[in-house]
Amino acid sequence: MRRVAVAVLACLGLVVTGCSLTSKPQATPTAQTAATTVVPSVCKRPRYADVVGTRPATRTHRLDRYPNDRASCAGIWLPRINDGFVPQGLALDRGTAWVSGWTKTNTTYKHQICQLIQIDLKTGKLLRYARLIKGYVGRLGPTVCRHGDGVDVTSQGVWVTETDRIWLLDPRRVGKSRMIKRSWRIVDPLRGAVATIHDGQYGMATFDPTQKARVDWFSIDDLMARGAIQLVETGQPDTWRDVPGIRTETIPSKVQGMTVDAKGRLNLARSTSRCAGLVVGKRTLGFLPGAEDFEYDGEGSLWALSETASLKVLSGGDNRPLVPSLVRFDVSKLMKGHRSRCTRNW
Repeated sequence: MRRVAVAVLACLGLVVTGCSLTSKPQATPTAQTAATTVVPSVCKRPRYADVVGTRPATRTHRLDRYPNDRASCAGIWLPRINDGFVPQGLALDRGTAWVSGWTKTNTTYKHQICQLIQIDLKTGKLLRYARLIKGYVGRLGPTVCRHGDGVDVTSQGVWVTETDRIWLLDPRRVGKSRMIKRSWRIVDPLRGAVATIHDGQYGMATFDPTQKARVDWFSIDDLMARGAIQLVETGQPDTWRDVPGIRTETIPSKVQGMTVDAKGRLNLARSTSRCAGLVVGKRTLGFLPGAEDFEYDGEGSLWALSETASLKVLSGGDNRPLVPSLVRFDVSKLMKGHRSRCTRNW
């Protein structure tokens, strides 16, 4: 779950772009330029053999169908899913993608721990890998990041959001020493299950499996102020170290990912590991099962991240559908697709 250079779209070429580390720290370019331009598409739904990257350790060698998969153009198997990496957050960055997530396979810690990878969107090749995010949050610490719900990229760096903390990392040092630039606490009753950055604001959402949840928005300038250390509810600052929210809005249940499109609408991914819906305006479209996060690239494509293949590997190959970890959709085709059926009773 809480965050533009341009390349030519091709059916299976996987050449895309994403938000870059621009000189405008308040904005996420992919959200601002979310594709509304209709680009002629010749893409076709990928087959199992078309998906690049390291194949998951499952007995199945055929992709499962899902609603509106005809709008999909290409797919990637993420690195390290056979090692227990479960993806949660996605941020595009100039032909690469940052993916945050969690793993339970590190025996040093009894709980889950965050991990962060950067991949090449053409080949699926692993470029950077942080097996652990650990550091001080104010005077508390050292603290270990436990879930890696969301990731975003701005000129300040790579933002990793988890339930109780936000970490700002130096992208050039990810996986190395001294990669943590800043960190913040998230104070009850706020929770950081989903995150996005748009127009100088950081949006952080809770996840609720059964009822409506909330998105709290904060100023990036306020977060970057010297001494700022913790996020609190709107109108509730107690000390100069507090960063109060500037507005709050309600969202549906089961929201796993969100971004802001070119029309200023908050788009949402609602999902379980077996089905999903993409909420755009008043419509909920059939979407990638297990969708955890998604981003527009500004050139007519939408990239969606799924945890389903990773959970299938961890469970030993259960009846979850097999879909690529990362899928590129043609926006014009997707927006003409069918409404989601599986989310109607959520």
